[in-house]
Amino acid sequence: MISNKLDYKLINIALIGIIVLILHQTIGLWIGVINTIIKILLPFMISFAIAYALYPGVIFFTGKKVGKFIINKNLAILIVVLTSIFVIMLIFGLAIPLLFGQITSLFDGIIKFVDEIENTYNFDFVILETTLKDTFGNIVSTLSQHISDGAVSFVNTSISFLGNVLIVFASSIYFLIDFDKIKEVLKKIIYHRSEKLYNYLSILDKDLRSYINGLLKVMVISYFEYTIAYLIIGHPNALLLGFLAAFVNLIPYFGGLANNALALITAFVFSPFMFLKTLIVSAVLSIIDGFVINPMVYGKTNSIHPLIIIFAVFAGGLLIGTIGVIISLPVAIAIIGAYKFYERELKERLSKKERA
Repeated sequence: MISNKLDYKLINIALIGIIVLILHQTIGLWIGVINTIIKILLPFMISFAIAYALYPGVIFFTGKKVGKFIINKNLAILIVVLTSIFVIMLIFGLAIPLLFGQITSLFDGIIKFVDEIENTYNFDFVILETTLKDTFGNIVSTLSQHISDGAVSFVNTSISFLGNVLIVFASSIYFLIDFDKIKEVLKKIIYHRSEKLYNYLSILDKDLRSYINGLLKVMVISYFEYTIAYLIIGHPNALLLGFLAAFVNLIPYFGGLANNALALITAFVFSPFMFLKTLIVSAVLSIIDGFVINPMVYGKTNSIHPLIIIFAVFAGGLLIGTIGVIISLPVAIAIIGAYKFYERELKERLSKKERA
């Protein structure tokens, strides 16, 4: 009798309201808990991402014959890991010292460019100029401080970072070793729960691998393409701009525009003729990248409308910051892939109903 008089919908709404109120009052606590969980899981998430990116290399080397010797999986992992370490050491050991001098030249060029615009057109860029000088001064002083303090102080101040690097490195190797087992376990769990989700994740895995492979190829091509082109025209920051051209591929459209802007600014300070040559080279290379290299490398697998890419980059940067900008395109690929997958399935269901 009593249960028939109770309005359970009203009770449920009241309970939901109480839960929302409690969450609102304790929002600071939950944000702290979430941040702590992210800090704990982030090194392992990065490790899994690295293992995911390196795993095709392990597959490539496994089973290869070197004379009469056949490379097994463990040796393939060792080859891939050592190759990755060698590339990283080569970049930091050779490229960074060379780039540091060019960074100095780049900042000097930007400051001279601002001064020249200010004097020519009577614009007041004092705040911008002061900001640039302070930023560059802080970078130089920080690096100089680390160098002058010595290795012991550097290790002491960077112990947390080094610890995370070691965790990521060790975890990546273990993920690589057990990657086949992890895939099988995930396959069983996901397939058991939802065959549709499993089919979608299989397609997503293929698309993301295509994107990663294409991105790595484009980065290598861009480095040599821009470095050689700027060296030919005698640009004073050729090495730095080539290095940046490779990494700005992580930020679609905006990265390339920023790199070209830096090239033009420093060329303008050097000489008007250098500015003209840089303008022509930047325009030609952008056309080659957009209409030849990128379509040839990526193909039609990850073809996304430019407006969607721009929106994804903007939204990622607004929500998460730099990391959001970098992961914006893979996330967009995942969302668009899900939409196309379920849209196709919905059309198939509707066609079946129409036939029935």
